[in-house]
Amino acid sequence: MESVEEMKNGIRNSRMFLNEVYFWTDTIKDWKTLLAQDKLKTIIIDSWNNLVQRKKIVIYGFVIMPNHLHIIWEMFPLGLCPHRPKLENRKKVR
Repeated sequence: MESVEEMKNGIRNSRMFLNEVYFWTDTIKDWKTLLAQDKLKTIIIDSWNNLVQRKKIVIYGFVIMPNHLHIIWEMFPLGLCPHRPKLENRKKVR
């Protein structure tokens, strides 16, 4: 858990461990509504499906909104960190 001082200074202590279920929220910088387009939602879902098929993660539920998303998921050994799919998707969107 982050200390009050870390939260005030904008320091995040985000850690995820393998074989644990997490509720994850990811937001778009400045709350821009980039995910209003179905094309961009499809890129994210396709990326998640790829990770599920490769048995890197299990997704228990998700919601994609215009400016952020929520996912309930679990990562397995040799899985990717939550930021890796974001980096891969960034390349597809450009």
